[in-house]
Amino acid sequence: MAEKGTDDSKPFREGVIRLLNLVHIVRDEWNSNVLDNSMIGDVIANAQVGMLETTYCKCHQQLAELLNREVYAKRKMHLAALADAFSYNVPY
Repeated sequence: MAEKGTDDSKPFREGVIRLLNLVHIVRDEWNSNVLDNSMIGDVIANAQVGMLETTYCKCHQQLAELLNREVYAKRKMHLAALADAFSYNVPY
């Protein structure tokens, strides 16, 4: 049995944590920019949204690839539905 923190599911857990942190950041940015309705705020918000969207796409793609490797290369079939869901919905 693998020691805590040294098992091969660590990259998967880290990927999920990154996506959840990104969702938290998007929520905070949305809340702060909705309250600030200035023109400069709109320009900054649009730039931030673009950067956040790009980051989310990369994280989602990496997590989909990782899940596919876990399922098909390492035969962890219990992750198959999750891998399929992430692969089917990969943003580009």
